[in-house]
Amino acid sequence: MAALVAVGILSAGCSQGAYPLDIFYEMHYQPSYRVHEPPRLSPPESAVPWYGSTPPQPTSFAGSGKHLFEVNCVMCHGAAGQGDGPVLARMAVDYGYRTTDAPLLNPILTSPVATGLDRDALRGVLNGGVNVMPNFSKLLTPDQIELVLDYVQGCIQQGDAAACHIELRSPRSAGAICVSLARVIYEAFSWHRGVLGAGLLVAILAGVAMGYAGGAVFAQSDGVEGAPAAYDEAEAQAIDRMLMCPVCPAESIDQAQVPLARQMRAQVRQLLGDGASRDEVLDWFKARYGPSIVAEPPRSGFNLIAWIVPGVALIAGLAGGVLALLSMRRRTDDETASNLSDVDPALQPYLAAVDRDLALDAGDREGRNDG
Repeated sequence: MAALVAVGILSAGCSQGAYPLDIFYEMHYQPSYRVHEPPRLSPPESAVPWYGSTPPQPTSFAGSGKHLFEVNCVMCHGAAGQGDGPVLARMAVDYGYRTTDAPLLNPILTSPVATGLDRDALRGVLNGGVNVMPNFSKLLTPDQIELVLDYVQGCIQQGDAAACHIELRSPRSAGAICVSLARVIYEAFSWHRGVLGAGLLVAILAGVAMGYAGGAVFAQSDGVEGAPAAYDEAEAQAIDRMLMCPVCPAESIDQAQVPLARQMRAQVRQLLGDGASRDEVLDWFKARYGPSIVAEPPRSGFNLIAWIVPGVALIAGLAGGVLALLSMRRRTDDETASNLSDVDPALQPYLAAVDRDLALDAGDREGRNDG
C-alpha cells in the first residue's frame, strides 16, 4: 500500500510540466502571454541589424573609401591620419593611454612605421585589431576594407588626389562661400566707383551660384539612400512565427522579447524589403543558425520521421483500440456461452419451469395493463 501511495505522489509531481524535472516551474518554461507583453516598438529606420559574421551593409557611400575612413577611423587617427583624433586624445589625457610603446600602436599613419607596412600587414591590422583598435572584419565587408586601404595608402600616405575622393560641396556650404565672396568683392569694389564694379559683382555672384547649384544637385543625387523598401508586415509576422529564438526555450522570435529576437525580426524585414521570398528568408537564417532555427522541421531526410511518426502512432493507437474492443466483446460472448453450457442437465426441467412461470407472469401483467 505504501508503495502505491509513493508511486501516486511521484506521478502527480512529475505531471506538472513537460520537462523531466521542474524547479520553481512557476518561474521557468512558461509560455508567452500576449496580454502581458508590452507593445512592439519598431526599430529606427536608420538602424542596421547585425548578428553573425556577415552584417548587411547599406548601399549609400559603399564605394567611398573616404567616407568609410571618416566613419570608422577619424575619431582616433584624425582626418589627416596624424593620430590627433578627439577620442584618442581623450584617452591619452583622461586615462593615460600611451601610443608609442610599440610600433603598431603608433596612430600616425604617415609615420615611417606605418608607411613601411605592406598592404597585407595593414589588412591584418584592420581584420585583427590592435589594443584599443577594434576588429573591423566584423564591421566591414572585405571590399570595404580594401577601400579603406586604398584611401589610407593612396590619399593619406602618398597624397594621391584621385584616391581621396574629394566630395562635392553641399548647397549650404555653397551659400556660405557666396556670402563670403560677396563681402570681399564689396569691400574691393564699392558701389560709388561706378557701374563696372556693380556689374562685376553681379556677374561673379551669378556664376558662382550657378556653378555650385549644379554641383549641389549632383551631390544630392549621388550616394543618397532613398526611402526604405516596402514589405508586407503580415508576411513578416508569419515568418516571425516560423523562426525559433536561439536563446529562449520553446519560443518563436514573434513571442520572445530579448534583444536577439528583436534583431532577428529586424533582419526579416530587411530581407523582405530587399525582395527576398519567404523561403529565401528561412534559408538565410538556416545558413547561419542551422536547421533547428525553423519551428517546422523540413519534410525530407531524417527530419521526415517527425512528420511520419505522429500519424503512424495515431493510426496504430486507433487500430489497437478497435482490436481491444473486439477482443473484449468476443470474450464476453464466449463467457456467456460457456456459462450456459456449464448448467447441470438434471436442472434443465426446473429451469424450463422457471422460464414458463416468468413468461406467464409477464403475460398476466400485460393483460391487466390492457384491461
